[in-house]
Order: sequence, then C-alpha cells, then structure tokens
Amino acid sequence: MRKVHTYQKYSERENWVTNNTLLFLSRLQNYNNNKFEKVINTILQENNLYLNIGVKFYQQEKVAKSIFDGNIFQDEFKIAIETKLFDNYSLSQMKNHIDSLSSENGKNRVLLALSKSELSRHIKAQIVEYIKVTNSDIKLASISFSGLIDLVLQNIAEYEIEFIEEIEEYREFCLENRLMMDKNDYMLVVTAGTSLKENLEYGIHYDPVERNHNTSFKYMGLYVNKAIVAIGEVKYCVWADLVNDSIVINNEINVPDDVKDRISGIIKNTNYYDIRKGHKFYIVDKFYPTNVIKTSSGSLRAKQYFNISDFPGVTAVSNAEELASSLAGKEWQ
Repeated sequence: MRKVHTYQKYSERENWVTNNTLLFLSRLQNYNNNKFEKVINTILQENNLYLNIGVKFYQQEKVAKSIFDGNIFQDEFKIAIETKLFDNYSLSQMKNHIDSLSSENGKNRVLLALSKSELSRHIKAQIVEYIKVTNSDIKLASISFSGLIDLVLQNIAEYEIEFIEEIEEYREFCLENRLMMDKNDYMLVVTAGTSLKENLEYGIHYDPVERNHNTSFKYMGLYVNKAIVAIGEVKYCVWADLVNDSIVINNEINVPDDVKDRISGIIKNTNYYDIRKGHKFYIVDKFYPTNVIKTSSGSLRAKQYFNISDFPGVTAVSNAEELASSLAGKEWQ
C-alpha cells in the first residue's frame, strides 16, 4: 500500500487530487484525532454509522461473564475513496468498487464519492439499489471538495491559526484546480411543513448543528406539498442558543441586533420543537413566494440541491426575488 506523500508523484490528475486530499485529512488526524473523527462521522451520518477512530481506552467493561478492569482497542473499518474531477461517475465502476469492498473482511466498509458536488440523486439511488440487490453491507457516502473544507472549518476554532492556514492552503489548491463549484449557482431546498409559517415570518430556516450541508449554496428554498413555495438569499448562518432570554452565538460570527431579534423570535414562537439549544439558523434577506412544482411521485426527503442553470429558460439572476420570479410555474422531478 502506497503511503500518502507530501509532493505530487502521479501523472494522473485524479491520483494527485486524491493524494493531496488524503494528505489534508491525515494532517487533520495528526493535529487532532477527535476533530478528524467528528469530520468523518459527519460525512457518514446519513448511514447511521459511527466509527471509533484511533485507539480507545475504557475501564470496567462488562462482557458476557466478566468485567474487565480495562480495555484498549481499535475498531476495524475501511473507507475507500473514488475521486472524480467532473462529477462523471460511472455506475459500472461504482458497482465494481462495491464488489471489491464486499469481498474484503471488516465490519465497517464505506465507499466515499469525492467530487465537485455530491452524487446526483439518480446515480446514488442506482448504487444503493445495487447494494441491496447484492445483499452487501457496504455503506455509500458522498461529499464535495468545498463541503469537506466547510466541514473541517466548522470543527476548527478561530484561535487555531496553524490549522486554519492548512485549510486555506488546501482551499487554494482546490480553487486553482477548479475543484469547487461557485455557490452562486446553487440553491438548497429544505422541507418546511409545520415550520413554514415561522420560516416565512422571520426569514429563517433552522437545523441541528450536527446536520451538515456538503455543497455551498447562495439561495435557500422552502418545500411543502409537492412544490418549492418560497426562495431567499442566505445572508448568515448563525449557531446560537437562547440562554436566560438572550441569544448566545457559538460560531464567532458578528451579526446585527435585528438578526439576533429574529432568531430570538423564532425560538420563542416555535412550540412544536425545542430549538433553544444546539441549532444553527440560516438567515435570509426575505423569503419570496414562488411555485416550482415537483412532478415525480413521492415527496422531497429532507433536502435537495439544485444547480440554477438546470432549470430550462432561467437566465442569470442577481438576487432571490429575481430567482423566485424566474422559477415560478416551472417543474422539476
């Protein structure tokens, strides 16, 4: 098995992009194993899979007929990465990867797709179906280069200057090699339902802080009853708690007082969920009404990313109001 090298040693672009990404992750692991473990497990959270990475120390562990005074162990796992520079995944290649991983021993085996954007819903569904048909226990995960950077950055404090420089170095590498999508081209659509009234009133969508969005986006859409009904431009992402009737911001971001008031308002007026602690709040300028109809069967599952240019006839837009107007009456599957 080849060791990860500091300098590029491969002629194939995908190989040295993968090499530099592994180098970036290995430096994170060397810097702080707990942060590395959190990043990996966030990527895998959709699979309900949690990996203990590195040696673990436990005492007084009860097993079948004994209680050990102490235990030192390391979980067995393997994460195999398939890197693409242009999101051009081949179903046959991914099936071959699944077959290869299935033939190996180990209780936690993951195929991770790494590219400019996450796997499309179409090819992801085909791969998951193949896993089911072959009775494989392989897990499938996907993340973009920009999503990986954002995820690592979320776990690094502002004072950790040394590793922030490491992140910026990797970001520059990705930008120079056009591995990152322009967030201005993307919209994240999330299900609203019960919270729609408060979302519209305060111009806010909220999520648990541990829920990751792996592709950068400029716009956010609200989905309910088989349609995107409102679109706003994201201005802030604030990790906040309501403590003693005051908003405490946890991600070291400066926001105006009116934004804090909006966060406080939606927390206090949301009675069906407890969002006082452990949530992040996406603040938009305003949610503008629209009606973008989902024609395929079934409802949206939690979230979906859209490249704005994928909608026929939609020209360049400069703000959320223009986007909402341009998309009104259009359809998607």
